Amino acid sequence: MLDHALRVAPGLADATVLETRVGLRPLATGGVPRVGPVPGVPGLFVAAGFGAGGLTMAPFAGDLVAAAVLGAQPALDLAPFAP
Repeated sequence: MLDHALRVAPGLADATVLETRVGLRPLATGGVPRVGPVPGVPGLFVAAGFGAGGLTMAPFAGDLVAAAVLGAQPALDLAPFAP
């Protein structure tokens, strides 16, 4: 991985690696993320299970959840993504 990064940014060749981080990218069962209110828990909303697509879908999912939290109609029907 570092070799590939140095091809893009060769000036980092003499840099010191301070830490390495690894994060999970959980994918919901069936590959369908869970977005919306959690049944039986008033006021609790979730946006999770996006897998590797989470970084690219987060802004849209956040907008959907924000609308739902505020009591507005989200731009997309959340029923297929219900937690």
